[in-house]
Amino acid sequence: MCQLKWSIQYALMVLFAIFSYSNLKAHQYFPLLVGNEWVYENKKTGQKLELKLVNLPDVDRPQVDQRPNNPNQGQRPNMPNQRPKPNPPNQGQRPNNPKQIQPPMLPNNGLLLEARLSQKLLTSRAIYMESGSLNQIFLRTSQNNFIFGLDQLFLSSRLTVGSQWSAKSQGRNRGCSLETKWKVEVIETVQVAAGKFRSLRIKEEDKLLNCQQQKLNPKNTIQHIWYASQLGPIKITFLDGQIYELAEFKSALAVKASAYKLTTSWAKLKRQ
Repeated sequence: MCQLKWSIQYALMVLFAIFSYSNLKAHQYFPLLVGNEWVYENKKTGQKLELKLVNLPDVDRPQVDQRPNNPNQGQRPNMPNQRPKPNPPNQGQRPNNPKQIQPPMLPNNGLLLEARLSQKLLTSRAIYMESGSLNQIFLRTSQNNFIFGLDQLFLSSRLTVGSQWSAKSQGRNRGCSLETKWKVEVIETVQVAAGKFRSLRIKEEDKLLNCQQQKLNPKNTIQHIWYASQLGPIKITFLDGQIYELAEFKSALAVKASAYKLTTSWAKLKRQ
């Protein structure tokens, strides 16, 4: 009887654990806050890889070619926000509609995720949270820039074993585009320099489309990422076999709390 009771309790614990992990969302695995910084170290080479979240600027907005703005020559000043007037086609002229590259759509809640290797910028990715998923709208690499449409996932809202998702750029720089596929392979406990964490191992596959002679750089192409709840990426492996483990997580909240504590202490000291 006791054995049956213990078996039922054990089964309930397992089901609870499975249910808990199956309902974890992207924001629980990637804390989005300006100033958050992850520092990884390669044990073999000693190199450090850094990820940092910063405010999202107006990235790569196209500039429309304009005539020189010379008011002293009798020209009206060019207004940057003024659209060129189309020529009516019924006068035997082709419509004057200049070709413009559609700029990336920048949500108000977007952030820029920068990746640096030994202080050298590798990638910058514009990301934002929507409906529990982490979406991406822009990716800059050392060779190219890629613009993604809205709702192009970077980290899915459904993070269960076997979950798959993908994202594809709209094409930029002579049609060259990037397709990335992800898959949650397993939940496992991983030991890294920063400690031991229960994490999701996610496989990443990148593919360049219509990019002529360009190829993926194995040194900068991710193969697997391990995500820990409330912490973010804790381990990253690349196609060339290099492994980076989390050595330090610099939380912006902790920095703000320390600054607040220092300010209040200084204010008390001045009052005394």
